[in-house]
Amino acid sequence: ADGGVEQRLLDRALQNLHPIRFDGRTASGPGWDLVVAESRAAEFVLLGEEHGLAELPPFAAALFSSLRTAGFDSLGIEVSPPIAEELDLAARAGLGGIEAYVKSNPPGPAFYFWRPEAELLAAVRGAVPRNRQAIWGLDYEVTGDRRLIARLRAKAPAPARPALDALDRASAAAWETWRNTHNPGALFTFSGDPALVRAVRTAWTRPDADVDAILTTLEETLEINRLYGRNGWESNERRSRLMRSNLVRRLNAEAAHGRKSKVLFKMGETHMMRGVSTTGSFDVGTLIHEAAALRGGKAFSMIVGGGKGAMHGVLDPTVMATRSAPCDMLGSFMGLQFLLDALPDPGPMLVDFRPLRALLGSEARLKELNNPGAARAIFAFDVAVVWNGATPTRMLSDPGPR
Repeated sequence: ADGGVEQRLLDRALQNLHPIRFDGRTASGPGWDLVVAESRAAEFVLLGEEHGLAELPPFAAALFSSLRTAGFDSLGIEVSPPIAEELDLAARAGLGGIEAYVKSNPPGPAFYFWRPEAELLAAVRGAVPRNRQAIWGLDYEVTGDRRLIARLRAKAPAPARPALDALDRASAAAWETWRNTHNPGALFTFSGDPALVRAVRTAWTRPDADVDAILTTLEETLEINRLYGRNGWESNERRSRLMRSNLVRRLNAEAAHGRKSKVLFKMGETHMMRGVSTTGSFDVGTLIHEAAALRGGKAFSMIVGGGKGAMHGVLDPTVMATRSAPCDMLGSFMGLQFLLDALPDPGPMLVDFRPLRALLGSEARLKELNNPGAARAIFAFDVAVVWNGATPTRMLSDPGPR
């Protein structure tokens, strides 16, 4: 609507606009100073991202570096716990270690077959003492079933081997079908039968914690993706429950060792939302805020996406390559196009959402705005970083310009 709540939101947003300067390695400017100050005062920092922005991983690396002296020592990402352990170990050898891991386990973990994302892991791992795990995984596993099954085979007792053989054959056959058809629905993590994993668990007496985590990851992945075509909400709800349980397990393990890690979480924007997410679930982002409060502190959250003229990389699962596409997360999915159109360009700009919330503090104002996506985003995230002119990410196999 012209005028009214939307115009007042826009006016206040422009009054709370803070530019960020970023040269690809170091950041500065009023927006950066705000992010660092708020992050350093938090227990956890949530970075909800539009996937595939080339500028975002080095921005996150610079933020993590600035937070080290405030006690931040971990990065939470959108992969499974068992694969995160392996990425953590690989990253101890720097970027080359991650490149070798991806080459040995093609196509590599999503989204860490992208060069800027792999560089982020190497930077975080290199900044934290080597005697502890710095990279946490909270999610399921889309591309790593072959590696997880290989880990099971290395430990499998004789009674579990026939069931494991059946699981292995099904996974190998699914990948062969994908190679022949280029149909992403044929991938084992989308087409596999979770009963195959349950059969392994039934036959495996006294599995250790590592085996239990792998079996849980495989079974939950298959169940979540099997549901997706039939009941999208139930699939997303089950995935959010898995992510929440993985977070609780990780925090409890840290507490058992007398640690109280401060964590930067970097995941897709839906997972990092506070409140009901765009998929209708209370995702792990809500729990992170509550966990911070239970520790006597707070969490600080930001959403980062492309603005004017921005492009991002999108994985093409038919060939496991990256295509370029216009950014659409902030404008379309979050209902913020009216804000993006008004922002100056070029470069990244921070919009502080917190002063905007009072303008939406009644049912009448929410109805007048008639933009549920924008209202949800303003309450779900503390700030937005709008990256005008963002560029698409690239695969690890693409070294870029020399």
